[in-house]
Amino acid sequence: MISARAVRFSYGKPLLVDVDLEVASGELLGIIGPNGAGKSTLARLLLGLVAPQSGRVTVDDRDLHTLPARARARLVAAVLQDEPLEFPFTALEVVLMGRRARLGAFGFERPDDLAAAERAMRDTGVFDLADRPLSELSGGERKRVLLARALAQDTPVLILDEPAAALDIRHQLDLFALLDARRKGGAAVAVVVHDLNLAATFCTRLALLSAGAPAVVGSVAEVLTEARLRSVFGVEVAVGSHPVTGARVLFPLRGVE
Repeated sequence: MISARAVRFSYGKPLLVDVDLEVASGELLGIIGPNGAGKSTLARLLLGLVAPQSGRVTVDDRDLHTLPARARARLVAAVLQDEPLEFPFTALEVVLMGRRARLGAFGFERPDDLAAAERAMRDTGVFDLADRPLSELSGGERKRVLLARALAQDTPVLILDEPAAALDIRHQLDLFALLDARRKGGAAVAVVVHDLNLAATFCTRLALLSAGAPAVVGSVAEVLTEARLRSVFGVEVAVGSHPVTGARVLFPLRGVE
């Protein structure tokens, strides 16, 4: 389990205020909210890349920010929004970076490391790109390579910041199917997502952020209400049920006058 307790963070003015949430094994938590609400900041806090100004982030009751980097990398894997990779690495080399915390004393990949990388690349549909430099790939292909790296890391916790950005609808669905499979396999998964219908379909719970206000954490039905979405996003939304899946479906109508 990864949890945030009474977490606060600000950039001059309050951004995240008394955030209390947890993601247990077998859960897929969707982090949603308008632009500037602190979603990416929360993702970085959950990864241990940023320290909270007050409160704690823990993995199985261990303070994430006091753990050595190698230990953190064995617990939590990430897909970030804009990750700079300046050198001409191939897709396979990038995916193998996810195995670094598990390499032996001499830092050489073993057969099981190569097998984990291949499995992750096949799952994300990028195995045929293995020898291509990352710089030559499209935005969507790069995103799937970074997802493969996180999967190859084989951690009990996955934190993803807008992994569906730049993906077409097929690959968005494939992505969330993969995350759902990891969840069902026992991983604790938290994902920042803008598409509220994707969040409603795949997430087991949601955390709705609004800058300077406490997060609203609960089930899809509890969080995605017409009144709450009107208040936070400033739009009129009709909420219904999908005729086939029964999942919650949102239909934006107009801006609040």
